[in-house]
Amino acid sequence: MLKILILSACSALLFTGCFESTTLITVRKDGAGQILQRTFISQQAEGLMAVAAMAQGQNGAANMPNINLTSNEFIQAAANMGEGVTFVKARKLKKESGEEGSEAMFAFKDINKLKVSLTPDTTAGAVPSAKEVSPFQFTKGVNPTLSITIPHDKIRRPNNSKTANDPTAKAMMQQMMKPLLAGMKISIFVEVSGQLTDSDATYISASPNSRFKNRITMADVNMDNILAHPAGMDLLEQLSDENKYKEAWQKLAKDISGIKIENKDKVFLTFR
Repeated sequence: MLKILILSACSALLFTGCFESTTLITVRKDGAGQILQRTFISQQAEGLMAVAAMAQGQNGAANMPNINLTSNEFIQAAANMGEGVTFVKARKLKKESGEEGSEAMFAFKDINKLKVSLTPDTTAGAVPSAKEVSPFQFTKGVNPTLSITIPHDKIRRPNNSKTANDPTAKAMMQQMMKPLLAGMKISIFVEVSGQLTDSDATYISASPNSRFKNRITMADVNMDNILAHPAGMDLLEQLSDENKYKEAWQKLAKDISGIKIENKDKVFLTFR
């Protein structure tokens, strides 16, 4: 039982509290654009993640968010995101409250070749998660159109099958997870360099520096809202279940106030 609980606590760190991640993808009329990835991790969370990595063995660190990347690692990450994606720059960030972070910028020449995940992922760290296939389809014109396919992927987490089959261990694990989950925020936005003229996306808004609607929200998740919901912890568990994660995404978006997750399989936006 103790071993199961230790592994469960380590798994919980994939949803570590005091973790904030914002991904902003901006596309221009020619189909080129940039990705801005901003990530913060508290000092306490970094220490817990180091313990978790050791507890899970040599491969444990691969499942932990990393904000301390070298230039060569950023360059490799850019290559993984698709043909024509390049690393532009990165800088360290630190909040007054002590959380350390990073801000990385990448450029892409053709969004049709951009392979990044649009699913909230706490293992991404300083760079967006790469995908095998681009979710974007861009058509040039006077009023360009961008179509986005949304796979609603399951969350990548270590296997907790033993804990999941033990109700007592599962209940204890959930209680251990709650303080670690508190305060976690993940946001993913797609923005156009111009003004939206049409879109069927659920969440449309103007970016902070724009007078026009130019942004759609793919995900904007504040974990505190989920923790406050009676079924919140069970839904989080289901996000890593091969047979339940799609329905869990739908329930999160529908049933929990303050959670924004684009629930359509495909959306489009036209702009000028």
